[in-house]
Amino acid sequence: MTGRSLRYHGLKPRTKKAYLKAVHDFFTARRCLLLPRIRTFADLDDALALRLSQMWQEGEPMAYAGHLMSAVQRFLPAAKPHVLTAKQFYSNWRGNKFVARAFPMPLRVLFAMMGAAIRVNRLRLAATLLLAFFGCLRTSEFLGLKRQDCLIDTKQGVIILALEATKTSGTAL
Repeated sequence: MTGRSLRYHGLKPRTKKAYLKAVHDFFTARRCLLLPRIRTFADLDDALALRLSQMWQEGEPMAYAGHLMSAVQRFLPAAKPHVLTAKQFYSNWRGNKFVARAFPMPLRVLFAMMGAAIRVNRLRLAATLLLAFFGCLRTSEFLGLKRQDCLIDTKQGVIILALEATKTSGTAL
């Protein structure tokens, strides 16, 4: 006997860990809120929908919501046709166009790149790196950046980037 379960067969260790953490966090949150036990699939659907809503409102990564939904379908396949509200909430979250993007590198790497650009008197490159980083621009957006795409309001201390053809704008780059 190898001690492995068919329940986890085909799951990579990292995925298994993420799924189990999602389930653990789900039940921990329910206990903290003193919510009643889940007795039916309808209860499960309501509980998942509530948790997804909480996660979205608290700004948790969408991947964590995906882990929770995938874990439910993996570990309790009979629930799949019964968690329609939760599926709809997750679908709404995935369809949200204003998802926060992760920074592409640590700040110290950005500052090192900017420092190197400044050292060789490439001030525009240093400024563009800063804009690309804090504007969360994709590589194609960064490389296609033009002077007319930037509006600088010195009175309010803001920079507005107006990009026409981005990956999510519906217009091909």
